[in-house]
Amino acid sequence: MTDVKSSDELLAAGGPIDRQWPEFVAREGQQQMAIRVQQSIDDQVSLLVEAPSGSGKTLAYLVPIVMTAQRAIISTASRYLQSQLFKHDLPLIQGLLGSHRKVALLQGRSNYLCPYYLDKNTLRLRSEQESSGGYDRQSYQQLTRLSQRFRNTGIGELSLLAPELAPGLLPHVTSSRDDCLSTQCPDFSRCPLMAARQQAEGADIVIVNHSLLFSDQVMRKEQLGSLLPSAGVVVVDEAHRISDFAQTIVGLRLSSGTLKSLCRDVSRAIQVGAPEQRLILSRLEKLQSGLSKLDAHIPSAKPYHRQQHVDVINQLSIALRQLRRDLNIVKQRDHSFVQLEIRTGLIVDRLNEIVSYKGLCWVQGRENGFVIQTIPLTISLLIKELFQQSPCSWIFTSATLTVNSSPDRFKRVLGLDAVNFYQASSDIDFQRQAMLYTPKIPVDPRKDEFYDYYVEQLLPLLAAAKGRVLCLFSSYRGLNATASRLRRKGKAVLIQRSPRDPRRVDNYKLVAQLKNQPQGILLATGSFWEGVDLSGFPLSAVAIDKLPFAHRDDPLIQLRSQELSGHGVDSFSEYLLPDAIVRLRQGCGRLLRRVSDRGVIMIADPRLQSQAYGQDFMASLPSMRRAVTVSEIESFFSESKSE
Repeated sequence: MTDVKSSDELLAAGGPIDRQWPEFVAREGQQQMAIRVQQSIDDQVSLLVEAPSGSGKTLAYLVPIVMTAQRAIISTASRYLQSQLFKHDLPLIQGLLGSHRKVALLQGRSNYLCPYYLDKNTLRLRSEQESSGGYDRQSYQQLTRLSQRFRNTGIGELSLLAPELAPGLLPHVTSSRDDCLSTQCPDFSRCPLMAARQQAEGADIVIVNHSLLFSDQVMRKEQLGSLLPSAGVVVVDEAHRISDFAQTIVGLRLSSGTLKSLCRDVSRAIQVGAPEQRLILSRLEKLQSGLSKLDAHIPSAKPYHRQQHVDVINQLSIALRQLRRDLNIVKQRDHSFVQLEIRTGLIVDRLNEIVSYKGLCWVQGRENGFVIQTIPLTISLLIKELFQQSPCSWIFTSATLTVNSSPDRFKRVLGLDAVNFYQASSDIDFQRQAMLYTPKIPVDPRKDEFYDYYVEQLLPLLAAAKGRVLCLFSSYRGLNATASRLRRKGKAVLIQRSPRDPRRVDNYKLVAQLKNQPQGILLATGSFWEGVDLSGFPLSAVAIDKLPFAHRDDPLIQLRSQELSGHGVDSFSEYLLPDAIVRLRQGCGRLLRRVSDRGVIMIADPRLQSQAYGQDFMASLPSMRRAVTVSEIESFFSESKSE
């Protein structure tokens, strides 16, 4: 390893990295952030860092991590960034600095094979073949090949073991938090997920996502090991997303698919191993019928009445406790009854936890069933618990931690009031490199005809830009409305399709397609507002249709808002507005990634000018030139050509 110990020296012009990496550009903001990260690690204190686009945030924390002797965990919000860190950034930096720290990538459980459920479902298909001759031959053959491949290779990561696996088979070869038997599983000793966790526990640097960061708490409670206590530093990148992940993971959850799967397995086992137990089968049929009826009679969440949801959960719990007693009667006949009794007991325990939970408790309808879940109202206590369990240096970083230039809301939500905040500088000059275009659209953005006016304003921008343009939308509805109008105008566009659309391609392919089209137009939503790396090529413009408020008809948004209002908190100003501001800042941050980039940000929502809260959005954006006419943006792009 290089003899230079100071992170800022390593990142300076003429330093070891600059001398060996031709594409590297030394940045003052990056060096200053690296100094503070290194100091935090050395002093074992925590730090919040807002590092805007162009500041070189990733290297600013990677270099100190590679140089320290302490064990490190890096947590990200996106799988895209996880992969980039593991496959590109860390190998590059370690190579440049002569470091040989052991690095591990740990993913969520759905990425790993579950031998128990693979064998169970393979045997089920074989049994169906022998009993009736009617079975899914193709699925049986795929599962059989998968089982053989696992025995031959020992590889448990599905992307490597079976990249061609049909998505419909994924639930048959993986486990979830709901149905994992944990330490009581007969295949626990050959569980790929546990093997991956053991490998991670032996690594110097572990890359995880925010879900796993909080899943570590859950698994620790289940006595399945832990990563955090041994870490000397934890870096939480894309930290503005951590609240969403924490509420999803730490909250309790149980799906109708898990309940129905249990009923099917018990029914099959009784019919084979205890066919004379007609009363058990009768009660089981009644439970299955009740689950099917519940699919169509989910308690309303508009408005939300907790007791209605609790009553449904209690009815299910009563029926499952009876099922557990029934299985206890016959469990001496076959080991399969023992496993089914354990599964039933785990589900009963989960339901009891859910109804006694102090946060939101609800039964949520889904396309193919329902989910019973809880959601914590605040995560400050969860973060506090993480701090107590791992008293190391915590580095929270993102391009968007502030609202109106203040980190107070982020600190308050996470309970980090005592943690120091640092705002890194960026070499990007928004006054010179960017222009904000706010066209005058006389229609409420919630009206269908809004997109006629939006496309009228977008077309001149596309003509003036003469380069790649990213159009960001708050919904697939707006995206599709724009796509159809642009096609009628003869424009070829790339589209991020909805997850249920069979024509959907992954984000990596969309990015590659846009890169290969110098004047490509990409219409996107979701992850393209943030997380997806577009730094490999310049954009000429980013067009945003609406201010990205969360949809108020989303039951979860309603439940959170109701709860806040019930405690005397203005849910709009304290929850909906700040979240929208952060998301808009993320979207605008897609445009400029390097000092050589130039472009226009178009925000078409007239509420930016007509509503008082529009000033809150404007105050949180970088200072840049403003335009309201097409001629002004044409002049801006003319300047770009002359420079």
